[in-house]
Amino acid sequence: MRARHIFVPPGCARATLLAFFVIGALAFSLPSLSSAQDSANRIRSFDAVLTIRADGSLDVTEELTIQLAGASKEIVRDLSLRDDGARNGSNKLDVNILAVTDENGDPIRTEEESTDDGWTRRLRIRIPGAANGDRRISIRYRVAGATHPANIGRTFAGLDDMRWNVTGKVDMPIDSLRVRVVLPSGARPIRTTVYAGAGEFAARGATTGKNGNEVSFALPRGLPPHEEIAIEVGWPAGYLHLKPSNSLWDRLVPVLLWWPLLLPLIAFTVAYRVWDKTGRDPKEKSQVVRYEPVDGVSPAGLGKLVSGERESQMRLFSATLVDLAVRGFLRIEETTPNILLTLTKDVTAIAQSMLHGESGRIDYIIHFARPRSEWKGLKWHEERLLDGLISAAPSTGDTKRDSVRVSMLWNKFYVSVPEIIEAIEFELVSKGYYRTRPGSVRRRWALYASPALVGILVSWFSGAFYDLAWWRLSDDPLANGRVPQSDDKFLLGILVSALILAGFGAIMPSRSVVGARVREAGLGFKEFLGRVDAMPSVELFERYLPYAIAFGVQSSWAHAFENVYVTAPDWYTAPMGGDFSASTFGHRISDLCISAASSMSSRPSESRD
Repeated sequence: MRARHIFVPPGCARATLLAFFVIGALAFSLPSLSSAQDSANRIRSFDAVLTIRADGSLDVTEELTIQLAGASKEIVRDLSLRDDGARNGSNKLDVNILAVTDENGDPIRTEEESTDDGWTRRLRIRIPGAANGDRRISIRYRVAGATHPANIGRTFAGLDDMRWNVTGKVDMPIDSLRVRVVLPSGARPIRTTVYAGAGEFAARGATTGKNGNEVSFALPRGLPPHEEIAIEVGWPAGYLHLKPSNSLWDRLVPVLLWWPLLLPLIAFTVAYRVWDKTGRDPKEKSQVVRYEPVDGVSPAGLGKLVSGERESQMRLFSATLVDLAVRGFLRIEETTPNILLTLTKDVTAIAQSMLHGESGRIDYIIHFARPRSEWKGLKWHEERLLDGLISAAPSTGDTKRDSVRVSMLWNKFYVSVPEIIEAIEFELVSKGYYRTRPGSVRRRWALYASPALVGILVSWFSGAFYDLAWWRLSDDPLANGRVPQSDDKFLLGILVSALILAGFGAIMPSRSVVGARVREAGLGFKEFLGRVDAMPSVELFERYLPYAIAFGVQSSWAHAFENVYVTAPDWYTAPMGGDFSASTFGHRISDLCISAASSMSSRPSESRD
């Protein structure tokens, strides 16, 4: 192939050579442009001293050593006005520029402007002298509201703190950074943390030192442009003397911090409305003395309806025990404890019975007068009581259980108590005297209160774990071995709320309108039994004695028959000696009730709640 020759005119050749020369010059100039970019303005050292004043303000002095390069002699310093430590949102800080001086202390021309919608104060500082070389400048300013009082939000209990964005968004690289914080006189730093950026990440490579009321931070590594460094220091409360703020929000914050105490008010309001709607008894009418009990209501049922929870449940058991004896199902024998006879059966029960006051000097044997096949006309709670007595009676092999000592009910009969109480309540509900069984109502409200009580323990332990974890993550040693504690206002609110719910649960069981009228009749009958002077009818004594026991007026009732009731009943056997006395018999019945109540309610220590 023949080579082709291109003809270039002389003028065009000269232009082509000039173009190649310009391109070559630009190519050789690229390294020098890169070198100029690398040698742009930079901060050789950034030293800051932060002095916390007693009024809560912060005095800041920044000493900057700046390397100038190129023709520009202006640097830009941006101060962030955003309060990073505010607990109630982003607050704008009040910054007052005090002075900008050179290394000789002479003022430097500085222009201030606002950027970032007012969240940044920009300082344009004109550096005097030659453009190239290192220059030292000092910037002093005061910040109001940079400190935060203790117990605002979720902080360590009893600590004031200060958080400050040291560098802001500097548009120059920083070779080294050192910060010294001076606390009020006498204060000692408890928490110290260095953050990278505006987030919550601890800065890598930062070191911390403490000396008295001063704490120092250092970051030997360099910082690229626009990387922010913030510090946080906490110290015990009591060293700041803040002036009352005129801001409505600042005055409301201390009040709003007590919001957990609204929880008891809410609990009380809700519980009261429920009680007022479903738990309040019908309005009582005037009581009239009544000379006979309410027809069809057992002594235990009427005693429960009249007294509610104010009287011991064991009194109802004693009334049922005597009522069964009067009706021929039981026979009661008064005796002294026979230790030799019962040593092989239950010596512990006998010994414990003898140690219980007056009732320990006399024991009682309850004989079962009728077999189970003849239990006719008994109510449910009466059958349960007989079953409990029989279960506690001693037996050997196939020997028939025909009696049991009251002292042997010790630590045995208690298993039957809940079922008997439930049966008494069912009797009242079945007759329409209560809307709901009282025991179930109280248990339901106890369940309402129990999550609050559990919440107290969970909140306390989780709060302590949170504080401990924060301490570990932030690597803040605690002074004097103090243990961080969480705010207790929430726990206090939960505790009081739980007590309110439990208190309303005790009064929440309510009687129906029919139950309220029957209760009034029972109160009238109780008035008659307790105030009667003399009774000519012997038949009424045994008939109404169980009701008198249920009301707690058996001694007064027996005294009314002092000269009338002169023969011991068939269902009670006692070596009284001499003539029979109704008053003495009444005291023996009272002693029986005390002994039976003590033995029936006793339970082993490991079974107690």
